[in-house]
Amino acid sequence: MIEKVRAYIREQNMLCDGDKVVVGVSGGADSMCLLSCLMELRKEYRLELFVVHVNHGIRGEEAREDAEYVTAFCKANGIPVRVKEADVKSLAKKEGLSEEEAGRKVRYEEFEKECRIHECGKIAIAHNENDNAETVLFHLFRGSGIRGISGIKPTRGMIIRPLLTCLRSEIEAYLERKGIPFRTDATNLTEDYSRNKIRRRVLPYVEEEINKKAVEHVVSLAAEMAQIDDFLDQYVMNEYNRIVTKTDTGYSIELSGFSLLNQIIKQRLVQKVLEHIVGGLKNIERKHILDIISLENKQVGKQIMLPYHIFVKRGYTTFDVCLLNKMERTYVDEIPCEIPGDCYIGGLDLRLELSIENYKKTMRIPQNGYTKWFDYDKIRNAIVVRTRRTGDFLQINQSGGRKSLKSVMIDKKIPKEQRDEVCLLAAGDHILWILGDRGTEGFFVEDTTKRILVARLCSAGEK
Repeated sequence: MIEKVRAYIREQNMLCDGDKVVVGVSGGADSMCLLSCLMELRKEYRLELFVVHVNHGIRGEEAREDAEYVTAFCKANGIPVRVKEADVKSLAKKEGLSEEEAGRKVRYEEFEKECRIHECGKIAIAHNENDNAETVLFHLFRGSGIRGISGIKPTRGMIIRPLLTCLRSEIEAYLERKGIPFRTDATNLTEDYSRNKIRRRVLPYVEEEINKKAVEHVVSLAAEMAQIDDFLDQYVMNEYNRIVTKTDTGYSIELSGFSLLNQIIKQRLVQKVLEHIVGGLKNIERKHILDIISLENKQVGKQIMLPYHIFVKRGYTTFDVCLLNKMERTYVDEIPCEIPGDCYIGGLDLRLELSIENYKKTMRIPQNGYTKWFDYDKIRNAIVVRTRRTGDFLQINQSGGRKSLKSVMIDKKIPKEQRDEVCLLAAGDHILWILGDRGTEGFFVEDTTKRILVARLCSAGEK
């Protein structure tokens, strides 16, 4: 086992002599194996190890015992350890994330903080080959493209994953031989999360009924797709440098060159532009990419809206991609909303779809910037689309705390001269939603909700 890990570390150039490494340790089998392997390699590479354990505040006494176990193990082996306690459930609600996403956010923030404290250059994470296969299938089932099914990268910036070629069965066998106990997270034994279903039902069935080496084959395919992904990235960057120009308000794509590209290259080039303009692709879906490409065949002046207030306009010879707060100012008069019905925002070529649905606890609340759910029976005033007014506020937590719309806009660093152009969904002076951005906590969907108001923002011409 240790030879396999050593060889993989060398192959991927994960460690250098004298490295300081932050190690994320939950107390589970994977992370205890990772820590043990790095301890064995500590002398060979003259490593300094610093352990971080995050208690997510979800599993009560069990989580406290995990932290105590990790702390005791590290102290017994002379390794500095820091335990961080976090309220992941509250963070998830506050930021509109799933608990999985919120937990990951907290963990990586703490790893990076530890790096700054001790001037470390590496963060070691305990993903294994099974995790990789589960990730590939999870992305495949969700409709991801090549990048999504390329699997987990062995390295990314400071992050290294020394166990990525090790099966979970190998890890547990190693710990048994070494006599190292580990903790079992009870949430991993449930099927509350999609990944757990893949781990506990899909892969075991496939290994038993179709091919016992299914995990290895999935990971092998992912590695090949990663090579294809790298090749396409290089090709796209060449085209990007040729036909994309940075402008004062965003980016401009030259249509004559764009129209000659293969469809997959067009999609990737558009993705690259969007990544550059907002720093990532969260909440950007394939249909948004295709909507932009479809502008090729539309009339001059046609424009569409995407999450993050991204606007794309068809010019005479270009696509112009920019953010709302960098566009010419646009004011919206008060527009009454019919429910159910569509509210057209003509000046921006947008449509707000409003519908009512019966709520069931099994329904998954959307986590994106262009669809919001509200508890319809709590809303007393008529709903309108408008720009801001004196006295506007959002409720910022479940206990009734309020913040003025002005303060929210300041927090979001929206320039003073651009705040009057931001479109709002309002009920009286209570702002339900800064369109394309955050919503109020005042009409939050909860277990007692019976009817939900579904608000979806899209381009006026979208079906």
